[in-house]
Amino acid sequence: MQSLTLVVEDSLFQAANTYAAQRGLTLTQLLKTQLINLIQSAAITSDPLEQFSQGRLSRFETMTLLNVDYSTLLALLGQRGLSLPTLPSEQLEQMADTFVQIIQEVSTP
Repeated sequence: MQSLTLVVEDSLFQAANTYAAQRGLTLTQLLKTQLINLIQSAAITSDPLEQFSQGRLSRFETMTLLNVDYSTLLALLGQRGLSLPTLPSEQLEQMADTFVQIIQEVSTP
């Protein structure tokens, strides 16, 4: 196991130490956990196809990053076994409610 030395202002050290203690952790445990989360997060978000599939990138951002058109993007998703992103259920419900209202307004004389 490697050792790490950090140089930080006294106020930052005290605040971080207090924060860790309030959570029942040592400062070392807190920093180790945060480093692990940072590395895992970076690994998860480094692939534009996965980011798109998870709804973290728009279709246009993904197409630009990969320099592909939409049909190629869909093919790449299929090859990787990734699904198209879906909207959160609350947003889908709101869209459905809006659609119903529009239809009712149009069909009401």
